[in-house]
Amino acid sequence: MIISKEKRKENIAEYLLYMFQVEDTIRAYEFDINRIESELISQYQQDYEVKREIREWYNALISMMKDGQLQKSGHIPIVATLIKDLNDLHYSLMESDSNSEYKELHSIAKSALKELKLRGGDTEMNDIQAGLNGLYGFLMLKIQQKTINPETLKAFEEIAAMFSYLSNSFKNIEEGKKEI
Repeated sequence: MIISKEKRKENIAEYLLYMFQVEDTIRAYEFDINRIESELISQYQQDYEVKREIREWYNALISMMKDGQLQKSGHIPIVATLIKDLNDLHYSLMESDSNSEYKELHSIAKSALKELKLRGGDTEMNDIQAGLNGLYGFLMLKIQQKTINPETLKAFEEIAAMFSYLSNSFKNIEEGKKEI
């Protein structure tokens, strides 16, 4: 909860990836708030009140996931809406005449995004969802300390550069510093 608030303010892509991880953590704990509390929340170096808030946050997420029948896969409505918002921004930047830098970053990442869609078996998936799914998979490989070949690393650096620009634009728009 504490991490999610900071990530949400600073970088929307990192926030979404963090929330993907939280959703998967809840699934791994089989939606059992008592296990989450004893094995996860108890490890936080926070006072009782903050831990109680974190427990309530996890409980709310568990309820949203159960209500949405997201026990196996999928994202809570808040996450799904932000992915849609990010995709809408992507299309706005692609259609705008004043965003050649983003268009170039997207062009560079396009073949890696296409490959992700092919490997995922969903060529109709939008580039933003494909990129987030890929970045999440890449993050999991890094966490598991798996060997990542240079070609894959380069592809994810290209996707990450595109998402960095997109996230910065999203933040600037939310803060009123930029308009589309």
